Amino acid sequence: MLFRSGEVARLQEEAVELIHCLVLFWEPGELSDAERAGFHATARALQERLGRMISLEEGKLFPACAANVPPDDLLDWIESFRRVELERSQGARWAPDLAELSTRWNA
Repeated sequence: MLFRSGEVARLQEEAVELIHCLVLFWEPGELSDAERAGFHATARALQERLGRMISLEEGKLFPACAANVPPDDLLDWIESFRRVELERSQGARWAPDLAELSTRWNA
């Protein structure tokens, strides 16, 4: 369990660093071919790290946590999770912007 928790923490740190790298690419004006390739490679690396984090969390950490939490403590979780989900923005809201960026950077 500790290894998996540590791996998730490491992946989170790498994701933050990759996001910072993407910000460095984000300057007004057109990117050169090399910059565009670097942006694309960095975005792919971020996507890979996030996918691995989700896989570890959903496949290993969340089930282990659920198996070790007393049933009485679980009673309020459903409502708490619902509130958290309502606070999040929906992915569909970002889809048009991401599609436009994808088209621009892959052109």
